[in-house]
Amino acid sequence: AGPDGTLALIAQDSAGWENLMALSSMSFLDIAANTLPHVPLAQVLERSKGLICLTGGREGPVSRALLRNLNLEADLLLDRLASTFDTRLYIELQRHGLSDEAQIEGALIQTAYKKGLPLVASNDVRFDSPERHRAQDVLMCIGQATRVSDEKRERVSANHYLRTPEDMV
Repeated sequence: AGPDGTLALIAQDSAGWENLMALSSMSFLDIAANTLPHVPLAQVLERSKGLICLTGGREGPVSRALLRNLNLEADLLLDRLASTFDTRLYIELQRHGLSDEAQIEGALIQTAYKKGLPLVASNDVRFDSPERHRAQDVLMCIGQATRVSDEKRERVSANHYLRTPEDMV
């Protein structure tokens, strides 16, 4: 994860595993103090061999650009990712019931078809079952030093649970 968004990287083979471990180490060691772990996109692109790349759902740089109506920026970023990852790039769709996801889903699907990129459905898992949503919400409040009633705090929906294959369909 970085300031511009998150990409999901999956090792496809041993070269990918080595690159993933190197990127993970960089994310903690090659950053300024008091900064959250992250890797600049340029380093990800340099170490892309053997890695599968998902565009990061609503927290990804493509989705973030679309949410800010920066369609050209999203398009250029996808072209850059596609030229690096080739057949190992997937446009990620998520449905947690959040309005911003619904706002950009059509654009993501349309772009995938236009560019010949495959789509993948994923879920940002934060807890194991829907019944745990309330507990997760309280834990997030503790972590943010805020209150449940604070409307401006970060939240996750009740759909951020580990879904079954049937739920994903």
